[in-house]
Amino acid sequence: MSMAAGAMGLARTRTPSARNERHGVLATLPRTPPGGAAVRVPMTARWGGAVKTVRPPRSLAYTIARLGCLADFHGRAATGAGYASPRHGLALAGFGVYAGCWALLVRTRGNRNVVPVALPEVLLTATATFRLTRLLSKANVTRPLRAPFTDVEEAGAPAEFNEVPKPGHQTVGEPLTCPFCLGVWVATGLTAALMVWPRTASAVVRALSAVAVSDALNLGYTALVKAVEEDDPSG
Repeated sequence: MSMAAGAMGLARTRTPSARNERHGVLATLPRTPPGGAAVRVPMTARWGGAVKTVRPPRSLAYTIARLGCLADFHGRAATGAGYASPRHGLALAGFGVYAGCWALLVRTRGNRNVVPVALPEVLLTATATFRLTRLLSKANVTRPLRAPFTDVEEAGAPAEFNEVPKPGHQTVGEPLTCPFCLGVWVATGLTAALMVWPRTASAVVRALSAVAVSDALNLGYTALVKAVEEDDPSG
């Protein structure tokens, strides 16, 4: 009983400091509203129009000031980082429609007897997603598809370009040049297709996975030959 009372007493002694301690963004916000340490506000007519001094932590002005500073902080940070843009909302809405259409198709035409997804199937789908994502966002052969929305910045990996969105075409250009962004779309489509058209989609997934493994073997073989030539320049 005494130990419990001591613990409760310790908690009471630490609560004010813990409550007053501020972290992260809150540490950058003012403790008092702009214009001084106290705000004089008119009271309602029931008190005869008297004026009372209200302490900032309890005042509406203080709350508004803190919320305004917090909104300004996030607004400046997001704008500086390039995230606060309507085009990102459009892209998010587009993905929502895209995923919703797949979900509706799976619900209406999906195979209800699909077996639970096993680990090998997940690995094959991941490999196919990687290969198709690189094919759509980087490959030389698909450059005409990206040309209306992107510009070539420099040569990338073998048979690939590094590209940037054209001005005014960021909504489409950014996902097209970002394998990480495009991977979400591709993985969603492949996963849903496996549920709607299991045989056809499975064949596509296996073909893309085979291409990915083939590319890895080609790159490995090229690196091995280069290493051997460097070790024995005489040939």
